[in-house]
Amino acid sequence: MSCRSTSSPSQREAVTYRERRVRNYRDYLETDKQLAYLSWLYQCNRGVIMAPGAEENWTLSVQHSVEDVQRYVDNFAEMARDLRA
Repeated sequence: MSCRSTSSPSQREAVTYRERRVRNYRDYLETDKQLAYLSWLYQCNRGVIMAPGAEENWTLSVQHSVEDVQRYVDNFAEMARDLRA
């Protein structure tokens, strides 16, 4: 599995499922939509409700705790382990 995380000085982040970094819209069209959907299912089935979509976006707010963020990270790690098994 290959994915990239985009980071900026904001509260919105994204994971894209593509071998190389997404730099423009054409790059984005090459992302693996099946992995994005699988990730969405993993998160929803483990208590992280996200808006459905091909991309993996999330927004953090003052309402989110460190535990909320850790749940997302743990779910993502579990999916990665399962895909490698």
